[in-house]
Amino acid sequence: MFKILYLLIGLIAFGAVVSGVYKVSDYYANVIETNLIREAKLYDAHGHHWQISELNEKIGIIYFGYTSCPDICPNALNNLSITLANMGEDSKIFQPIFVSVDPDRDTSEVIEEYTKHFGDNILGLTGTDTQLKVFSWIFGASYSLRTSESKNQDYIVDHSANYFLVTSLGRFLKLPVKDNPKDLGMLLMRSKSSILETM
Repeated sequence: MFKILYLLIGLIAFGAVVSGVYKVSDYYANVIETNLIREAKLYDAHGHHWQISELNEKIGIIYFGYTSCPDICPNALNNLSITLANMGEDSKIFQPIFVSVDPDRDTSEVIEEYTKHFGDNILGLTGTDTQLKVFSWIFGASYSLRTSESKNQDYIVDHSANYFLVTSLGRFLKLPVKDNPKDLGMLLMRSKSSILETM
């Protein structure tokens, strides 16, 4: 009888320890993740370094892509532009951000001209190969340049087709792309509440 009791107590104690270790590990993993995001650097259309902290009180909506993208990127950015325009005052907390993962073709000038098609307030960013790989990896985004399949500069870039909400503190959420601006607007508002609750 006592052996069974001791065994149960031991199992409960072990479970509590495992649960505690998991929570502590998860906490420190989140701390490391947010620190990596805050320390990451890209540069804007004027060649100035940019970091997440510059969002201040706004929530960034990041989209990874490239300016030569034939359809996915322009559709996603256009839908985002329409969505924010339809949100009125609610849109002011958001900062749309386009991150080009094709730095060889997408110079600062090219990105600046490209983003003008999707509104006046969209921020265009890029970086070195290393900066972009680190920045996208932190968010769980991926991309691959098919340069070996083309003898010229007319190559395709495979990339994640998601929006990523992020705060200046490094908190972020991965969102699916919505083709309907109304659906995207509702998703942004729900996600805004969720990401602000974690701050």
